[in-house]
Amino acid sequence: MTLKEKVFRNTIIYPAIFAVITVLVLIAYQVMNLVTIGRENENRNSVVQMNYKDVRDRACSFAAMLASYSDFQQGTAVDRRLYLTRVVDPIFENIHASIVTVHEKDGYVISRGHDPDRFGDDESSKPYVLKAIQGEQSSQTITEIDGSPSFICTKPIYYNESVS
Repeated sequence: MTLKEKVFRNTIIYPAIFAVITVLVLIAYQVMNLVTIGRENENRNSVVQMNYKDVRDRACSFAAMLASYSDFQQGTAVDRRLYLTRVVDPIFENIHASIVTVHEKDGYVISRGHDPDRFGDDESSKPYVLKAIQGEQSSQTITEIDGSPSFICTKPIYYNESVS
């Protein structure tokens, strides 16, 4: 082996091999990071979906529970706030909902658990209220109420087989 070949081997080949190995290690590290980040994002996504489903199910169960009370049904049928507040106020104090609103069959607010002194507003133009007035069994949406995003679940209230 000539001196030229020894110099070439020691100065070019070994550093080139080292550089290739270093690049391969960096690529493997980057791929592992991307896989880990993807797995973490999937986990976070599933947690968010479970939380959303839990909030949705609780809100819709609460709406269905309220719609099943006879005082509630009679109160909306005859527009008597007293019947509604007897049900809404104590329940609202014990649940983890931030907003409870009850509408008449024409879309006017009869009762608000979160703001009992405010009623009489016409909300018939809101899509989720309109769906409940029309008798749709369940309407769910996310909307802004009082400056905060809110999950809304509406249920029609029946009294004597008609929406009240």
